[in-house]
Amino acid sequence: MKKKIVVIILSIALVVVAGAVIFTKFYPMSTSPNYNPATEGQTAAVIDKFNAVDLNGNKITNDVFSDYKLTMINVWTTSCSPCLKEMPDLAALNKELEEKGFNVIGIVDDLIDANTGDVSEPAKELALRICEQTGAEYTNLIPDATLKKGILNGLGGYPSTFFVDKDGKLAGKRYFGAHTKDEWKRIIEELLTKVEASSK
Repeated sequence: MKKKIVVIILSIALVVVAGAVIFTKFYPMSTSPNYNPATEGQTAAVIDKFNAVDLNGNKITNDVFSDYKLTMINVWTTSCSPCLKEMPDLAALNKELEEKGFNVIGIVDDLIDANTGDVSEPAKELALRICEQTGAEYTNLIPDATLKKGILNGLGGYPSTFFVDKDGKLAGKRYFGAHTKDEWKRIIEELLTKVEASSK
């Protein structure tokens, strides 16, 4: 009888794990009740001038885009497993494509305490640990009010990704959900070709 119960429990556990794997495959994104799939793929609003800091306290403005032909802005949260899963690939692409004028910037969108409006130190420490564990050595921002009211306003799905040129102008569409390294590389190389052509 005990053996039968164990078999039943193991079977249920197997079904749950399989379901989680399938769910992650078809829904590679962490969503909130505010997520509107009808907006997927739409071009985001223009990025206004911002004054933010990264996780290490360094001041970062729109000038961060000027040294690169194309910058990926990847918006993530510390509780988003699809976000964390793709970060090692983003870190690898950041290094591999740097010579082509490509750069990655992350924005951590769940560090502001909803009650106080201040940066949550425990959440910030968690974000730093995640970056270390995933190898995401690229710049990761704590969003300021301008970013929160601008490109982050109304985002209900993570990761969300934007691309901008050296002038901070949006290039291409907004992407929702995680992608494989090969998928991102194809998208990035196509956008690099477009921004290079438009700058001639």
